[in-house]
Amino acid sequence: MKIAFFADDGNFHFLRDIISHLSKEHQVRIFQRGTIQDMYDLRRWSDVSWFEWGGGPIVRASWLPKVCRVICRLHRYEAYTNRIFGINWDNVDDLIFVARHVLDTVKLQIPDIDQRVKTHIIPNGINLERSKFKNRKKGFNIAFLGNVILIKNPMLLLQCMRKIVDKDPRYKCFIGGPFKELFVKQYLEQMIKEMRLQGNVFLQGPIKDVSKWFDDKSFLISTSVSEGHPVGIMEAMATGIKPIIHNFYGALEIYPRKYLFNTIDECCDMVLSDDYNPQEYRKFI
Repeated sequence: MKIAFFADDGNFHFLRDIISHLSKEHQVRIFQRGTIQDMYDLRRWSDVSWFEWGGGPIVRASWLPKVCRVICRLHRYEAYTNRIFGINWDNVDDLIFVARHVLDTVKLQIPDIDQRVKTHIIPNGINLERSKFKNRKKGFNIAFLGNVILIKNPMLLLQCMRKIVDKDPRYKCFIGGPFKELFVKQYLEQMIKEMRLQGNVFLQGPIKDVSKWFDDKSFLISTSVSEGHPVGIMEAMATGIKPIIHNFYGALEIYPRKYLFNTIDECCDMVLSDDYNPQEYRKFI
């Protein structure tokens, strides 16, 4: 089979393992950049064209003559943008969602999406060979990983850390990831000082080797107000790290309630608890 891959803004991050796997048995080409005609020509070459995200490439391609089977995969981000209204869904064969609540969010805005395209829910997966398990013991280092942006709610993280440190000052949180919004960086730098957390919260920027960075961590805290099916949490759990997850919309469809917290007190209790089972976290993934 001939398979062509397209991605919004050239972001193939979540496709790497899929492309690697399919390349073993099929002819695969990746659209890096080019004109609409180039896009059309590659689609004519392919039997299947896979569009990652709901951004520019699928918007443009969906209005061109249909020359192959078209698959589109939506994560969380696009479900809350106007981009989904610019797509000609009648020219898309299969629409993949990474979680049920992402599909529900799109259906709120496009009620007949199920009639216009065949929908599927396929959770994200990770390569377990790259997330090596460590039967770690409970320690005092906490990870916070991802783009440091407002939707990740780092404000709540600082409040949780202040509560945890008040109970036990040995706990430290390491924030890994690029700052996409300058005001968030400014806020964190200021509030870390104002909340007297300089010795407990550290901004570490982008992480090149996530697996190595996880090595001395015991927990991963996610304080996001909105997620799809977050890969960072999966990568941490696969290595045996205990997840501490804020109860974002849709979280209960993915995780057991015992991994979720609603309040600062609940977050603190989950960290301080003696309940720590690395094999359980790996098995869940």
